[in-house]
Amino acid sequence: MLPALLEPALREQEPLAVAMIDLDHIQAINDRHGRDAGDALLKSFGELLSKQARTGDVACRSGGEEFCLLLPRTDAHTARRRVNALLSWWRDAEFRFDTGLSKGHAFSAGIADSFLAPGAPADLLGAAQACLAEAKRLGCNRVLVFDADAAGQEGAD
Repeated sequence: MLPALLEPALREQEPLAVAMIDLDHIQAINDRHGRDAGDALLKSFGELLSKQARTGDVACRSGGEEFCLLLPRTDAHTARRRVNALLSWWRDAEFRFDTGLSKGHAFSAGIADSFLAPGAPADLLGAAQACLAEAKRLGCNRVLVFDADAAGQEGAD
């Protein structure tokens, strides 16, 4: 989907934001509440993404506990506000399992857009993934935006 969305964004000189999101500490949920609980959280997060998506947005699970958001006509800083709103909701969500209550969840995210990380789809995706890796390295539970000028990231919670 990324190449199909990036081509018209470049042609029309509109931004396309990519957000890579990785749910933090899913293994701890699996260990405490069982794999079915971890699967339920993954499903719930996918449903949250679907509910919050605008027409034209693409939300998908990219593997394991990682999700990808493609946000046409959205710059990285606007995407950061949207992803931070998702993070706030996710932190407040509570889930009841047979083994007890689970709350205080978090995720880490990396965001880039086609203006900050111009080039091929792989370049844009790579910039978002690099920000995600840095968010995880810094301790999780944060959203970082690619900063081409600094060749790194800038954070915002």
